[in-house]
Amino acid sequence: MELRGELAATDALAAVRQLLALKVRRVSTVPLLPDAWAMRHNITYVIIARRLGVALVTGDNRLARALGPDVDVITASSPAR
Repeated sequence: MELRGELAATDALAAVRQLLALKVRRVSTVPLLPDAWAMRHNITYVIIARRLGVALVTGDNRLARALGPDVDVITASSPAR
């Protein structure tokens, strides 16, 4: 985004710092496979977020607006936490 001129260098650096500060955990997706396969033509990563009780981070604003209240969604336009 910075290279395309859509984001100032200082804002890009701030975003990288925020990304590094996230508390990310890795989880096995094996237990999620049955649900993911059942919804393979839909949006499987939403299943993962619901199952784990975590926020879905996406750049797809249309997807974010389409999800119900049972999935917390974080987008670039979300307020800072």
